[in-house]
Amino acid sequence: MSLFTPLALPRGVELPNRIVKAAMEESLGTDEHVPGEDVFRLYDTWAAGGAGTLITGNVMVHDAALTGPRAMVLDAAQPLGPYARWAETAHRHGARIIMQLNHPGRQIPQGQPGVVWGPSDLRVDIGSSRVTFAQPVTMTPAQIDATIDRFVTSATLAARAGFDGVEIHAAHGYLLSQFLSPRVNTRTDSYGGSLANRARLLLEIVRRVRAAVADDFIVAVKLNSADFQKGGFDIDDARQVLHWLAPAGADFVELSGGSYESPAMTGNAADEKTQAREAYFLDMATTLVEDSPLPLMVTGGINREPVARRVLDSGVDLVGIGTALSAAPDLPARWRAGDVDATPDIPTTSITNKAIASAASMAWVRRNMRRLGRGKAPQTHLDPRAALAADVLSTRGANATYERWLADRHQTGNTTVLFVVTAATQWTLADGTEHPTGYWAEELAVPHELFRRAGWTIRIATPGGVAPTLDRLSLGISGGLPATRRHAEAYLDSIASELAHPEVLEDLSADDIAAVDLVFYPGGHGPMEDLAVNAASGRLLAQRVAAEQPVALLCHAPAAILAAVDDDGRNVFAGRRMTGLSNREERINPFAWKATWLLEDAMKDAGVDYSKGLPGRPHIVVDGAIYSGENPQSSRALATRLIADLGHSPA
Repeated sequence: MSLFTPLALPRGVELPNRIVKAAMEESLGTDEHVPGEDVFRLYDTWAAGGAGTLITGNVMVHDAALTGPRAMVLDAAQPLGPYARWAETAHRHGARIIMQLNHPGRQIPQGQPGVVWGPSDLRVDIGSSRVTFAQPVTMTPAQIDATIDRFVTSATLAARAGFDGVEIHAAHGYLLSQFLSPRVNTRTDSYGGSLANRARLLLEIVRRVRAAVADDFIVAVKLNSADFQKGGFDIDDARQVLHWLAPAGADFVELSGGSYESPAMTGNAADEKTQAREAYFLDMATTLVEDSPLPLMVTGGINREPVARRVLDSGVDLVGIGTALSAAPDLPARWRAGDVDATPDIPTTSITNKAIASAASMAWVRRNMRRLGRGKAPQTHLDPRAALAADVLSTRGANATYERWLADRHQTGNTTVLFVVTAATQWTLADGTEHPTGYWAEELAVPHELFRRAGWTIRIATPGGVAPTLDRLSLGISGGLPATRRHAEAYLDSIASELAHPEVLEDLSADDIAAVDLVFYPGGHGPMEDLAVNAASGRLLAQRVAAEQPVALLCHAPAAILAAVDDDGRNVFAGRRMTGLSNREERINPFAWKATWLLEDAMKDAGVDYSKGLPGRPHIVVDGAIYSGENPQSSRALATRLIADLGHSPA
């Protein structure tokens, strides 16, 4: 048997040879999150390069949960034409093409629009870079059911577009891998606890997809052979899941490993004892081959023809090649022609932090995929650190584009938000002096604009119905980048008449309060002066919390929770996870040292389970229907999260 011997899968589908272009996230989606010319050109190059099967980079099943802002999405609202052309690009050269389907779960970058879900609320922990990833919320049963439906929908659409199959991504720390991991999945319902429960979501997706597609449509699974973390998903778990996947309807399983917490998939596992320099997961795979009920594929660190042959000789059925094909897309064809010494030049990095080293390696791969997609030769001499820096710089603009697309997509027109805005014009300090204040420009302007763009109905109320005052400092250097300040000022001017005639907060009835979909509190130092002691605001918050109706408080606005107490005088937010401006951030302002109290201290004194991120970085916390953002920089992230959660079905 050679690398170029065909393979018949369990249901009779034949793969042209044993070499598979493994999934690598292209980050080449258009502004509409579909494949475009760069993707077609890239896959034409790979299909012509000799790999018998191409597995795409992960295509998202949920438009509000992307691995990155340039990811592609396939759901019922997306056009099928671009996807059909993608499939045809591979078929033109006789290759099979399989679409990898994924949901990132908790592995979503901090500050990216959308939802952040997980089996539990444990955040990705990569040490000193912990806040790189957003804080997840625990998925509800309804959200789990909706996620299953999304995978099935995407798979059936892939079949209609002409793809030969799908690969369900259950590795690398993404959502399905999170459910499998006992470290991450701390649920106590039917989706947590035993391995059978933790595997329930994956197996149900595979069963439902298998039932929805034809027998000659491939259903593959990418599975961690291990998480490479103490107490995580291990090889014995993988063996059992393999035996469950066969009757569920899978055709083959790709074995990989690791996550962002232990990035073994790039050769940077936290447990280095499990790693070899080449064919990272081969040793793990060989222990599973003998009794595996399904064909197996191994991916990771396979760059040389002798190593690829060694994988086949071990009994593994398919050889997955990723990074090497970003540097030498015709490598399989060269091997087939007899150039068995052909080996791509892949640089190493001196970065010692394993998570950052992994990110740099992936950035290097993406850079070369972009070049191939533009018809250019790979730059194998490029330093991965430079590729990572370029990736980081380009993310902000991509996030803004994604944010607009997501908001436009989920315009509903039937969601109502009530802004509760401070009416205070000064903040009384400990020495009796009054510091001019009001609401903070970015914290009102950004959410208001995003909600309006989403088609929401917006109401504004203040204590006494007094027109709110803008804190002029928020239009100065303290208000962020000049472009941010200018845009906020212009937008606030455009809604000046709306701000001039707010509703009277004290006149809102219990029915009024219950009728709105969201109550949103922007910050500024003003809430420290008036909303912290406003009884009407306190009653509003207490009612919303008791009814589990959404409330959102930004920056200094969580001061308003101090007035929200029950009949026994206990704060209704006690024990709930929240954030607000931290002491460290507050003390950047010289006058804060004269404050009678600081928000972080007051929230903790009220019994809140307080959380904070890095100073000046977006940080949002969601605890049930309670949403909070730490600082002005969290304005956009908080608003887009609310749109994703409330602008359409909560599932």
